[in-house]
Amino acid sequence: MVQNQQISMIQRLFSEGFSQGRDLSVFDEVLSRNVRLHDAYSGDIDGIDDFKKREKAYLHAFPDKEVTIETLMTAEDSVIVFWRARGTHQGDLPNLPATGNPIDIEGISIFQFSNGQVTRILQSWNQLGLLEQLGERRLEGVLR
Repeated sequence: MVQNQQISMIQRLFSEGFSQGRDLSVFDEVLSRNVRLHDAYSGDIDGIDDFKKREKAYLHAFPDKEVTIETLMTAEDSVIVFWRARGTHQGDLPNLPATGNPIDIEGISIFQFSNGQVTRILQSWNQLGLLEQLGERRLEGVLR
């Protein structure tokens, strides 16, 4: 697959899927049915259905969430994105009721492609920073 097509697909994930005006059908177009997310804190997610369930939970908690691409790079079959998420905690997270607090966090995601779709995502983001911005001091069981 041409890297320009991969870049365009990832840009669509961020603009259409992860931010306001969400269209979760973009996940069906860009991600493999068997996509695997390896998240440094919250563990692995297997399959597009669980991926969308996780994303819906974050969209519920942060309905005004905007995720922007700060830097984007390519390497062979991968697109690497440094991103920033901003929003307001207006809905409950597991074990953490809505606080109304604004959030501003950064992370990195590596999207690996195979057969024209994303099959694997490796990511790390500032979960501790998110919890601190929400006034939460405990880590266990809040974002899993």
